[in-house]
Amino acid sequence: MDVIKRNFFALLKAGAFGETHSVEPMSAHKWRKLFAVMGVHEVVPYAWAGYNKQQLPFVQHVPKNIIHDLRNCQHAVSTHKYESAQLSNGLLNKRLNNIRHNEPHAIDTSTETVHVLNIIVHNIETMLNKGVVLRGIVDLGIYLRTMGHKIDFIKLENWLTKLHVETLAQFQGSILIQLLGFDTDEVPFTRRVMTDAKSVTLKAVERTVKDTSYKWDFKQNKSPWVQVNSQAIKQSMRRSFHYLLYAPIETISNLTYKFAKNLSELEE
Repeated sequence: MDVIKRNFFALLKAGAFGETHSVEPMSAHKWRKLFAVMGVHEVVPYAWAGYNKQQLPFVQHVPKNIIHDLRNCQHAVSTHKYESAQLSNGLLNKRLNNIRHNEPHAIDTSTETVHVLNIIVHNIETMLNKGVVLRGIVDLGIYLRTMGHKIDFIKLENWLTKLHVETLAQFQGSILIQLLGFDTDEVPFTRRVMTDAKSVTLKAVERTVKDTSYKWDFKQNKSPWVQVNSQAIKQSMRRSFHYLLYAPIETISNLTYKFAKNLSELEE
């Protein structure tokens, strides 16, 4: 793991989870790249919190314009509405909405468990469309640590199995365990730590621009042929094949949905 990635996770763990992690000195160029990655993963507020916990000698090379931008980001923090997350498969999404509708009326109701489910589904939606984005993973970790004592993990695992996404949930838990310092007992639904979750996430941390491969850009000119963004399709297909064995129903449905959606937006 190179110095940019080490500092990325050091700032993230310090800012999001209050852990003590010192960052390593870097050049101005590397600091710019680091915070570009933070922006892609929507974790700038946590990076700023982590930065404020550092001792000056370690962060004196941070360009002043980046510090200015970070301060401004604190006033424009986006709030994720995880309850709006959806699954691509119609049947599974109906089951998801039934869980959301029925749980408040259950005798042993647990809104905290529903919220965790919503975060996990949001992360699945993001993973299949844009790759791993750490904002949702971090928010999942924060919620597990602050509200874990109120979560019914048996009920959660039953829901995940019913929705056929238990392996993708374990993928998220594996990221928390392998890269964000979580113990296995903090993520009870992760029965098996998946080693490829670490490699996929580290690869995602190399991105300095947001993933737009879900936009296939079907276009039609005067000829009868349809032009497509072949690079975006290839990238989207590679991602889908990676998750295919983890959640085949949702992965195939997601790919089909993207094809239909992009085709419906065909520019004539």
